[in-house]
Amino acid sequence: MTYSFPIRGASLLALALSWSFAGAQNTGGSPYSAYGFGDLQYTTTAASTAMGGAGIAISEPFCVIADNPASFASSRQPELGGLVRPVFEATVRGSWLDRRTSTGRLRRADGEFMGFNIGVPFGKGRWGMAFGLTPFSNVGYTLVDKSSASGVDVQYEYSGSGGLNKAYMGLGRTLYQQKADTSGNLGTRLALGASFEFLFGGLEQTRRTIYPVGQSYTNTSAYASLVLRAPTGTLGLQLSTQVVSRARVDAHIARRWARWQERLALWRSEHPNEAHPRTDRPRREAAAWRATFGLSAGLPTVFSASSTDLVTLYYRNALGSELVIDTIPSTGTGNGTITLPPSIGVGVSVHDRRWLFTVEARRRDWAGLQVDLDGYTLPASLRASTTFSAGARFTPRMDGGGLQRITYRAGARYVNDYLQVHGDPVTTIAASAGLSVPLNWAQTNSHFHLTVEAMRRGDTGNGRIQENMLNLWFGVSITPWKLERWFRRFQIQ
Repeated sequence: MTYSFPIRGASLLALALSWSFAGAQNTGGSPYSAYGFGDLQYTTTAASTAMGGAGIAISEPFCVIADNPASFASSRQPELGGLVRPVFEATVRGSWLDRRTSTGRLRRADGEFMGFNIGVPFGKGRWGMAFGLTPFSNVGYTLVDKSSASGVDVQYEYSGSGGLNKAYMGLGRTLYQQKADTSGNLGTRLALGASFEFLFGGLEQTRRTIYPVGQSYTNTSAYASLVLRAPTGTLGLQLSTQVVSRARVDAHIARRWARWQERLALWRSEHPNEAHPRTDRPRREAAAWRATFGLSAGLPTVFSASSTDLVTLYYRNALGSELVIDTIPSTGTGNGTITLPPSIGVGVSVHDRRWLFTVEARRRDWAGLQVDLDGYTLPASLRASTTFSAGARFTPRMDGGGLQRITYRAGARYVNDYLQVHGDPVTTIAASAGLSVPLNWAQTNSHFHLTVEAMRRGDTGNGRIQENMLNLWFGVSITPWKLERWFRRFQIQ
């Protein structure tokens, strides 16, 4: 049998790409998903995607950042990060794809549900818990190739589907947090976290060889499936401290306070008989710049793998009906394990009450993948994957109203993928921007998230495929507490 499942090696992907450049039709998802575990999902929420997928050194009070379980830890002060209120969030993604080869191009659109996350703070402002379900990878493609041998036309169809999902539950705790003083200094905060994760799913691929009706050749259909299950986990740390000296903070607060007093005096001179619509602003509003260091370490993952390989012999009659002759199990059918190496990610962010800037890097050595499964060998073309992300966030006033409470986000991401095609690495470049808009203009902590992401993967050189993608991310985070309009009690009279 000449069929090859993606976990075994690069043969299917190399052939698929060759067929694409030879004029084959691509009628489904990405041919890159035919390899390894499929297309890995580097981001799963609209808010995170808008910042280039960064999340290791970020913790938000009203969003779940699953990249680092230390971000689940609760905090009494929103400017320090951490969960403040219970939150439920869900995300969907729509994609428009423009795939190009040296011989042509294909356009298509699709959409998918990217999962949900639930975060709950507890333990008097120190503990936080989060759980959810998100995609880890997906496989989806259809390739059709036609050729001629000895004067006989033959058609080859290659298709794949499935993917892996990740269910997780994590805990975070603030181990140390200094209280704010009268000058607005928020001190140092240390948070640790851990999450238990369960990866599960299946990968399926089919290769069909189809001869014209009336020929004496037997058609074949080779089917391969791989069912994977694995418990794993992630450990996380976040250390936040103030990076501006107390003297500078005091001077800054004094200047802002003086300007406010001048504006207030001017307004009262012009409106002597009116009460000012706003009270004096608290001095703590001028919080100083802080720096947060984040560390996230993924544990090794040992998959329990079950494979099934079948070859079906059939022929087509004059009416086009397929009549099965026989189905033969392959020697690739069996049980075993596949071990995924650990991952590591580090990041740093600087922020105050309005602005945040962050950079981070992640790495997993896929070349260290270990396969102990009958009929399968270690893929020689896997390589270490590295991801670099940078993002920024701006909120005019966290405690304001209307347009002042909209959060603006932007970011970029560069990925050296774990795939190699014809000996060359596959790279991805993405840029994104988005908004987090309050669901009403009152003092609400529930938001609607909208993100636009432009992404390019691969290129058309040396027998490869370039994929240009425009993704629209839609997310909602609901924070049920007493000030939310839809959680108030109403009496019908």
